[in-house]
Amino acid sequence: MLREETAKLLMMIQGAYPNYKPDNKTVTINTWNLALSDIPFGLAEKAFLAYLRADTKGFAPTPGQLIALVHELNTPQQLNELEAWSLVEKAIHNSIYNSQEEFSKLPPLVQKAIGSPNVLRLWAADGSYSEQVASSNFMRSYRNEAKRQEEYEKLPADMQQMIDQTNRNSYSAQIREKNRDAIQIMTITENAEIEVKDEPTGISQQSDERLKKLIEDFRQI
Repeated sequence: MLREETAKLLMMIQGAYPNYKPDNKTVTINTWNLALSDIPFGLAEKAFLAYLRADTKGFAPTPGQLIALVHELNTPQQLNELEAWSLVEKAIHNSIYNSQEEFSKLPPLVQKAIGSPNVLRLWAADGSYSEQVASSNFMRSYRNEAKRQEEYEKLPADMQQMIDQTNRNSYSAQIREKNRDAIQIMTITENAEIEVKDEPTGISQQSDERLKKLIEDFRQI
């Protein structure tokens, strides 16, 4: 959004809220432009109209409120906690021997809330498994991950890149990398079994060694 467009947006806000009278218009325009610089004026305008039509208290919006509405208008709705758990519950039923495959089918946010395919396998094989406890723990984790993702997506692109760079070597990133490697090896294995049916193992020695190493890594998590 250009500075002139920010000034236009603030004029619209003042037109709808006569009591909104910033002490210093120049500072206000500069501050709002800094906050909304990565948002197209058309989207900000639609967000303000949505805010205006729903407002029943008579207070002018803050930049954060408009950014939240822009995000809501421009982002597909995430699964709610019950919808996400229903996918996990279905995956658990087939995860004693197929946890990698079932984990790979889940949406990325659900995968982050679970942690790793090994968790699915442990739930499936646990004789004292409690759906109530597991679902409660998962939903709490999923709620936190969804909130974190929502806040992340509201940030400007340069700040997202800064966070990505900072988190690149984090423990969480290492786990996600292990999960991706395991799923990739699973895919290679399945393809090998289809294409090389005359070979007893159906998988190269190198892939087999990598798979064994990943399994050992997961056991240490």
